[in-house]
Amino acid sequence: MARLHSRIYLHFLGVLLVVAVTTAVVFALGARDAFRREMAPRITRHLASLVGERLADPAALGARLRQIHEDLHLAVRVRDLDGRVIAAAGDELPALTPAEQAEVRAPAASSSVRVPWASRPPPFAIRRAPWWARWRARCRGR
Repeated sequence: MARLHSRIYLHFLGVLLVVAVTTAVVFALGARDAFRREMAPRITRHLASLVGERLADPAALGARLRQIHEDLHLAVRVRDLDGRVIAAAGDELPALTPAEQAEVRAPAASSSVRVPWASRPPPFAIRRAPWWARWRARCRGR
């Protein structure tokens, strides 16, 4: 009986070791970049809310963009739907391409996010969806 007990115990330890190694490999290879991937949309939504508070007052909007530029060292542009710059802070950014302008104008239930650490400094296009649309899309796995 003791031999059977030892055998079951050793098999259990073996399975536990295989599960631990597999879990470590999956998290090491698959989730190491998740923080950075999820950080960009959250920062973009936060910056959009900060900029949106000052959108009606051009002087206050310029001050808010300078504050964002000084704090995060990001080049930020606020453009109208025609692509004209309303306020700017930081280095000069390239103009939006026609495809990007069409994407910004199109109604959508998601945020369009440009990753700030891309190879070239991209324009900052933001579309804000209601919270329930984002929540519903997250629940459906989109």
